[in-house]
Amino acid sequence: MFRFDFRQGQVSSPGAGGVLAMVSVHEAAHAVVGRFSGFQIHLATIAPSRYFGGQVRASEVEPDSPEDIVADASARCAQALDLLPAPGESRDDIGPWLAHVQCRVIELVAGREGERIAGIESNPETAATDFALARIYAATICLSAGAVAAFLDYCKIEARALLRAHWPSLQAVARALEEHQTLGGAEIDAIIFAAEADAAHEAEIRRRDRMVDMAENAQRFQDGQ
Repeated sequence: MFRFDFRQGQVSSPGAGGVLAMVSVHEAAHAVVGRFSGFQIHLATIAPSRYFGGQVRASEVEPDSPEDIVADASARCAQALDLLPAPGESRDDIGPWLAHVQCRVIELVAGREGERIAGIESNPETAATDFALARIYAATICLSAGAVAAFLDYCKIEARALLRAHWPSLQAVARALEEHQTLGGAEIDAIIFAAEADAAHEAEIRRRDRMVDMAENAQRFQDGQ
């Protein structure tokens, strides 16, 4: 999410001209990594709201203030911590929570990582809420501040790998957001499906071209013997 600057009345960014592209890439990264992580998406938008310059929502409920969102996540994660097994107890039953935290944190850091891959020099403060939430979730499975930092670094690497593997999908979603400002979950799924299909088709064409080149090279070698 992007923090909205109440004093300026606009999204904080290094240059107003790049705001639209920056927010589009940021939110598209959240949407693509979220979908490939199995999260449901109600909508993605780059239309500024009271608190955010863009957002990806899992439901139609309007988001609270950043402070309220962080407080709610802190309360829920505190409840999760109370239910975690004590040292020496089996951790077999908490697999779903561990998997959820991993996927959630990867999705939270994906917006900023998408900007970096795109070469966008944005203000880190625009992702402050994302990283506050990421640290809260990480703290439920890490025992020290150093472990939290290392886990966040790991999630950033995973986010970049996912985004690079599905970059055509991010580009397609970002372009659609720039054009329409708001996309529903079904529209995002359709855009991703089409982008992935096009990328697979292009990859297959390149593979066949390489096979033809290899066959021609082999034939030329054989003819030269």
